[in-house]
Amino acid sequence: MTLLKDLPKGTTHAKPLVVVSLVSLSLLIALSCTASPGAPVGVSPAVVGAAQAGSKVIADFDQPLLFAYLSWEKKVETKNGVVIIRGEGVSPKGGAGANVELDLSASASLCPVVRVKVGEKNTLKTLKMVLNDDTINAASDAEKRGATFEYPLPGKATEGFVTIYPKGGATIAKPNATGAKGTVDAAKIKQWQLQGDWGGDGSVDVEVDSVTLAEPDAAAKQAQADADKEEAARKGQEIAARAELNAKYGKRTAL
Repeated sequence: MTLLKDLPKGTTHAKPLVVVSLVSLSLLIALSCTASPGAPVGVSPAVVGAAQAGSKVIADFDQPLLFAYLSWEKKVETKNGVVIIRGEGVSPKGGAGANVELDLSASASLCPVVRVKVGEKNTLKTLKMVLNDDTINAASDAEKRGATFEYPLPGKATEGFVTIYPKGGATIAKPNATGAKGTVDAAKIKQWQLQGDWGGDGSVDVEVDSVTLAEPDAAAKQAQADADKEEAARKGQEIAARAELNAKYGKRTAL
């Protein structure tokens, strides 16, 4: 885990927030996420942010959240450009987000980094961010693309905001986890979500200042190299296992 102090906060122009039926939306989100924790929430016409291709800002939280669900519903909010994830009953089992129009295709090799402040009462070990693209409204999860990034949080309170790179130096092109149909089309990002890790019912005491894109630092590059080696080793083991099975069971006796 790499911690850097005070990455300069980027800005992006946001479209006006369109008023939607929060009651209906909350019910839809709660039902969807109860059935499958972390499942993407369908995109409605309400879009709270947009950015030109090449922007290095994914979210600066200058607009209210469009939705929140499970233990975060009606409790997690934005205030002065910061997402406040704390309050009575707020646990790692929840999430919140907004619909956007982002083109990150020019930033495929960059890492989405978060600026966070951890409070004394926090028990959340890993903060997650999910990106969904234009497949979010597909009829089934099997047809959806997605990208999930995992941010290991400090085990103790921080004095101020610190910058955290995603686990393994994950990039837009190579996230920590993908949807059933693979990773997102970076040119067609339609939604972001912040999520807990579903790790128990302890309290969450975290503030998130921004999510921006950054070049991998030395630690992130090393983590990427280590991850590539692990993946190569895993594939080698799979190939060897298949070869062993073919050698053992692949031969057929003549009739």
